[in-house]
Amino acid sequence: MFRQYGGLAFAIKTYWKDYGGWKDVIQSPILHVSILLSVAAYFSLIILDWRTLTIGMMPTILGFSLAAYAITFSLMGSKMHVALARAQDGSGKPLVISVNATFFHNVFIQALALSFAVLSNGPLISIILRRSLSAGTFVDQLVDIEVAVGSFVGPLLLCYAVLLLFSSGLAMFRLGRLAPASVATPTAVANDADLPTVAPESARELYGIRWTIIRTLAKVLKVDG
Repeated sequence: MFRQYGGLAFAIKTYWKDYGGWKDVIQSPILHVSILLSVAAYFSLIILDWRTLTIGMMPTILGFSLAAYAITFSLMGSKMHVALARAQDGSGKPLVISVNATFFHNVFIQALALSFAVLSNGPLISIILRRSLSAGTFVDQLVDIEVAVGSFVGPLLLCYAVLLLFSSGLAMFRLGRLAPASVATPTAVANDADLPTVAPESARELYGIRWTIIRTLAKVLKVDG
């Protein structure tokens, strides 16, 4: 049974390493904007009913992110995978690893925001604190701290999850810029299972359909400034 926990921990560790770890998260402009919006919401400078918004809209955003994630990578042929493996991002990593980690990071944060909103939507945490510790002033202060922290973390996760759609759009954009080169350059790939008996004209038409779908997803995911 515990092997599954080990597999889950290994998968998350691999994703975190591919994404860039805390360094890339802390340096992200998207996180900085999310923090500013959360501070404004915490001090009531903007009215943000984050629990209602998160529970109401996040399942739709999460479902769409999963769909875009699945469609993008399922539509890629082996030639496109080779092109992504050869291309590198700014840190020198293969672009396929960077794009894959970006998509999963979006899904992970959106799922985390939804889970946090659901768990904090009620007195569950305060009840656990009061029943696990002796009643007194310390417990009351601990509950107040929990409420204050939740009032900041909740809006932060919501803003961060929504703004991460912009990074998904950028990932789509980078894929779109690679598409013409991957189609025009007939890279030799052993055992290419994508186009075993397809004529060159049909192959170009097939790739054109694939990248039309991907560019359409990029336009939908784009966050206007």
